[in-house]
Amino acid sequence: MVSEPASWEHRVAALDHPDEGLAALDQLRADSGQVSYLRPALAWLEGWLAEQRGDLDEARRIYAGGEAGASTGSPVYAGRLLLAHGRLLRRTGNRKEAVERLRRANSLFGGLRAAPFVARVEAELAACHLPANPAKKRSALALTDG
Repeated sequence: MVSEPASWEHRVAALDHPDEGLAALDQLRADSGQVSYLRPALAWLEGWLAEQRGDLDEARRIYAGGEAGASTGSPVYAGRLLLAHGRLLRRTGNRKEAVERLRRANSLFGGLRAAPFVARVEAELAACHLPANPAKKRSALALTDG
């Protein structure tokens, strides 16, 4: 039986010590072989644990690898992975790369109308000193409407 990834996220988020997340990670690894939509969740969890250990280079590598192998089966987990990677890139001074991932996450979450996740992405984009949704170009004719 495949476990719900959200339950693993909640368990890991509630842990006092990052190493306690290894059991959850092992279970998620086993489950991800059965269903490909769990792969972004696995990469998010592995990257998060690496960040908690202070191994930012390893976290960056895990997030990037997770993006490369992410399926479109779960836009929520793909978006979570992009958000985490974007946040890490922003915090480590890679603003341009961060913005690209954050905008992709924003597009996924916006398509799902997942307001709490959109708010998180918008906060990260604001921390990059950019608007969450760049102003759409309008034609001169559209400016006279309404």
